[in-house]
Amino acid sequence: MDLVCVDDNGELLSMEDALGKEVDQMIGLFSDAFEVCRQRQPDTLETVLVEKAFRIAFANFKGEMHVKRYLLTRQLDKRTHGTPRAQMMASAMRIGGPQALIAVFYATQDTHRNLESRKTFRLLDEVLTEESREHLYRRASQFPANPAFNKWFEGLLEKLDVNALALAFLLRCLRASVVPGVLFKRCHEPSRRWGADGEICLEASKLPPVIRDRSSFESAMENLELMGLAKVDSETIRVNQHLAEIFQDRPEIPTWKARAVQLLSHILPTHSVLEPENYVTLHETMLPLLRNILPYLREPQVVSFLGRVSGSGLQEAVELCMATSFFSDHKWKEEVMALATSLLQTIYQSGFQSSAVLMYRFQIRQLRYAMLRTPGVIDSEIVNIEFPRGTANANGWSADLLLLRVHDCIKRNEFEAAHSQLSLYSSIFGSTLERTQGARIDAARGVVHRYQGQFRDAYDILSKVESPNSVILAHLCAVMCEMGEFDMVSAMTSPWLQHCSCPQSKAAMRIRLASINAELMGGLQHIVSGDPWPSWPRVHAMYEDLQSYGQLSWFERMTILIGIAITQHVGGQIRAAELAWNEVRLAYVKFGLVGYIGRVIDWSICELELRQGVQQINILERLADMQNSTWREYFFTGLGTVWPAIIRRLLLNYGISI
Repeated sequence: MDLVCVDDNGELLSMEDALGKEVDQMIGLFSDAFEVCRQRQPDTLETVLVEKAFRIAFANFKGEMHVKRYLLTRQLDKRTHGTPRAQMMASAMRIGGPQALIAVFYATQDTHRNLESRKTFRLLDEVLTEESREHLYRRASQFPANPAFNKWFEGLLEKLDVNALALAFLLRCLRASVVPGVLFKRCHEPSRRWGADGEICLEASKLPPVIRDRSSFESAMENLELMGLAKVDSETIRVNQHLAEIFQDRPEIPTWKARAVQLLSHILPTHSVLEPENYVTLHETMLPLLRNILPYLREPQVVSFLGRVSGSGLQEAVELCMATSFFSDHKWKEEVMALATSLLQTIYQSGFQSSAVLMYRFQIRQLRYAMLRTPGVIDSEIVNIEFPRGTANANGWSADLLLLRVHDCIKRNEFEAAHSQLSLYSSIFGSTLERTQGARIDAARGVVHRYQGQFRDAYDILSKVESPNSVILAHLCAVMCEMGEFDMVSAMTSPWLQHCSCPQSKAAMRIRLASINAELMGGLQHIVSGDPWPSWPRVHAMYEDLQSYGQLSWFERMTILIGIAITQHVGGQIRAAELAWNEVRLAYVKFGLVGYIGRVIDWSICELELRQGVQQINILERLADMQNSTWREYFFTGLGTVWPAIIRRLLLNYGISI
């Protein structure tokens, strides 16, 4: 939190700028603010005086032996031991770290002959509340850097334990005040990766001994705790960022930036099957650290370090970028894919032995992401890529290319071509990876059947998928809705959402949308049966709530827009519904879609216009001019089935048959 000033023109000014313009006025403002604070906290004046003493003491610190002894042993001389001053120093160290310790030590030193020290000690001991003291100790850890202190602390840690110093470099590179404890718990274990034989292999850690060796790590961390740089509990490591920043200019830092990338590459699985139980949780937990660390891949020294061992470190970094690109918002996805592109170029230009499979996998990931943003047609050169299938690993990943082609076929309404693509896959070597990818191929058949309107065939496949992810579950929910099983969808999605560890994740959003679609379909079924649907405002509000989510694909955004338009339509909100349907139509055109659904959108708008008194002859002319489509489309739940039936009946009220 920062204090700012607003001048007479409404412009925001920093305190420094405001002081440069109106010193007297600023003093008056500070006085007013001080009085307000004093009314709420009576010891405000005394707190300010003690802080001033703390700042002077810390600024004058040159480095010495007395504080060093306490810092390393927690021992004081006999005269101080057991006194209130000793308790102050212990609290200062515990709450504010060595900066607060130094401030208290020197601001209260020699009270028997130093009047200022005696006054500061009395205020701390007798006047300030416990809350004010703790607040001061925390503020002391944020005092402006004292170069003498920085050099003293750095040298002290270096002499105490070189491993602790190395760990301090790493913590500085993580750039987080709170580090998940699981980060270092997992670094002591081998990582799990797909081998060339398509089986899961355990890969020994390439990390330095201070990180991978449990006893070395724990010993170094104990010394960092002793020095006040870190605090360890059962779940986290809390880092004093002001102390960690002392090491920012050390020549070792670029190497430790690379080590930070290496650490996350080691502990994070890059495919869900490698650790199915906690894959999503791990990635979402580590996302804040990834945001801090992966940008280091723009630095030449970091890339050079990772590429020293036959480029394996660079390839692992590419895989990490690909894996995390499935999480968070579009900005993050684009950032990490740009990093991966740069790394692959470096691998190629440096002559490292690169993996053609990895390059193809990344190209496919880029295309799939682009299609999720805007459903365009895939470039024919990419579609015609032929995976090198000489190994089980390569053959397994070739399924990704087939699935991308299937996605393109579905977009074109070429469903038989989609089935033909799926039939091209086979598990040549019988490996775990191939079988895993084969299960995705089978599930894709169910999705194709769904979009064909063959809901029973789709259900028979999708309902048998073992441990379905949120994507498959959402497809299954859509199929069940089309089959009239709305209550079963709610019974399936409610427990899933209740037990979801990350309620704001994209997976949770996807299942919430499936659940809302089920409520919409149930309501539309009431209307088809001639019954009222009074709960449409609640469903409309749920769709509106999802609109603010930042990770929506074009398909999900269209689904939400359609849900908003339908609920307003059936609720008789004529003008709002017309605006909503026009927004759906704009999105439909923007995404390059054509066909039956476009006609359903136009029918809906025409029905609303008839309610507003538009001449029937004009509507008939428009309906006649609409593009004729000979097949239905079932991309959006209900829009190819129950909603057209409702619109037809509404238009029949005006004597119009479609």
